Amino acid sequence: MHTTAPATSLQHLRSAVSDRVRDSFAEVMDQHADVGPEITDLGAVATDLLDGGKRLRAAFAAAGWMAFGGPELDDRIVATGAGLELFQMAALVHDDVIDDSRTRRGRPAAHHQLAMRHDELKMMTDARRYGASSAVLLGDLLLVAAMRELDEALDALPDDERRSARRLVTDMMAGVTLGQYLDIYAQSAPWSDDPSVDLDRARRVLRAKAARYSVEQPLCLGATMAGAPPDGVESCSRIGLPIGEAFQLRDDLLGVFGDPALTGKPAGDDLREGSEQCFSPPHWSVLILPTPPSSAERLAIPTLIRSCSPEHARSSPAHKPRAPSRR
Repeated sequence: MHTTAPATSLQHLRSAVSDRVRDSFAEVMDQHADVGPEITDLGAVATDLLDGGKRLRAAFAAAGWMAFGGPELDDRIVATGAGLELFQMAALVHDDVIDDSRTRRGRPAAHHQLAMRHDELKMMTDARRYGASSAVLLGDLLLVAAMRELDEALDALPDDERRSARRLVTDMMAGVTLGQYLDIYAQSAPWSDDPSVDLDRARRVLRAKAARYSVEQPLCLGATMAGAPPDGVESCSRIGLPIGEAFQLRDDLLGVFGDPALTGKPAGDDLREGSEQCFSPPHWSVLILPTPPSSAERLAIPTLIRSCSPEHARSSPAHKPRAPSRR
C-alpha cells in the first residue's frame, strides 16, 4: 500500500515536532540542573506525558503556513508546532489539577504521578496537596518551554508578520485561561430557568477553552507567519472555528461514553465534575431525553452521576466490608 504525499508529510511533521518538544523541555531542565537533583521528578513526569498526543495543533499551524506559501518542514513552523504542543500540555496539566482527573494519555495524570512519588519517598505533608502544587509548577515550566519555542520561531519572521503572530499567540493563551475560568464558574453557577442561558455559556466555554486554540488559532497563526493577507487569515478563522467546535464536541462525547483504553482518559470525569459542557442543553438530545429536564431535575443529575461512580460505591456504607461477627 502506497502512502500518499500529504500523509507522509504529516508523519514527518509529527516526528519532527515530537523530537523538538522532547528536546526543548530537556534543554530547560538541563539549563537549570544546578537547582538540584530533586527537580528530576518534574522532568520525568513531563517526559512521560509529552510522548503522547496527536500533534493536532502543530498540524493545523503547518496547514495554514503551507497554504500561503510557507516551505514544508521549515524550522520556523516546526518550532511553532512544538511551542503549541508544549502550551497544550501545560494547559492539560493545569486542567487535570482543577478537575482532579485520574489519567491523561493512558497514564496517571501529572499530579497523581507526583503524589505517588511523594509516597514512594515517604515524605511529610499531604501527598495530594504535594502532587497538585507540584503539577501547577510543572504546568508553568511547560509554559516556559512553549514560549521559548514560539519566541525562536517568531523572531525569525519579518517585522509585520512577527508582530501579528505574537498578538495571535498572546490572544490564544489569554483566551484559553479565561475559558478555563468560565468552565470553573459554570460548574459552580446555579442552573438558569432559561435553558438558552446555559446553552450560551456552554458554547462559550467550548469555544474559548478548546475549539479556538485547537484548530482556528493554530491555522491562523501558521497563515499569519507565512504572510497571509487579512482576508486570508479571516478565511482560516471561518474554516477553523467550526472544525474546532466539531472536534471538541466529539472529544466531549468520547470523554463520557468512550473506552478509556482507547481515549487514554477515564470516562465520565466531566459528568462527575458537573461540567456544564456535558450538562448543557445540546447534550440532552444525546442522552435521548424526551423533553428538557426541569430545574430540579437538572440540579439532581450531578448528584446522581456521582452516586453511580466507582469512588462513591467504594465509600458507600452499603459497600463497606462488615466486621466479622462474634460467635
